[in-house]
Amino acid sequence: QKSEVQDTLTSLETLKNISSNNERKDELKSILESDTIAKNVIAFLLNKFQITHMAKAKFKKDLSSLELKTDDTSIESFEQFLNFISNNPSGTDESIKRIQNYAKTLESDTLYQFIIDIASKSYKIHVNAKSYNDIAKELNIPQVPDFAVQLAKNIDDSVIQNKLSKNKETLGTFYITEKFDGVRCIAFIKNGTVQLFKRSGREIT
Repeated sequence: QKSEVQDTLTSLETLKNISSNNERKDELKSILESDTIAKNVIAFLLNKFQITHMAKAKFKKDLSSLELKTDDTSIESFEQFLNFISNNPSGTDESIKRIQNYAKTLESDTLYQFIIDIASKSYKIHVNAKSYNDIAKELNIPQVPDFAVQLAKNIDDSVIQNKLSKNKETLGTFYITEKFDGVRCIAFIKNGTVQLFKRSGREIT
């Protein structure tokens, strides 16, 4: 299991350190074609709707005195770890300790930090959802949800004025509203639970 984590870290570090966009896309395609574990990690990191509620600062807690419940099975493999953070996004001390315990079994400071960076979604891979989805579509594999919002334009914008002057009959329906100062967000309601997101895709808690 330690080798799986190390191999995944090596793949992602190689991807991250490629400066050429075309070469990075080629490397990403190679990973998506042949490395299932690394592919799943990348998809998890890029999916802005996959929220763990595990801030990096939480992993600095000393939870050595915390006793886990007997029904809290330990994480014993990289695959179990990925399933856990994907399906149990609670951010509780118990969840943090389970991840800490697993990371310690790897007996490597580098791999320990890698696990924490994945769980807190703070690991940067220098790849965006669009690049991933372009390749995923080509390979006929599942894409990651891409978070994008339609931004309003000022009616005085030269591009808008140009469209208005040339395409009055074909513009279709559009709306002009007053813009108020304040905090803007997007609200999702699912199974009676409300989540608020910034336009960047980051959750507002």
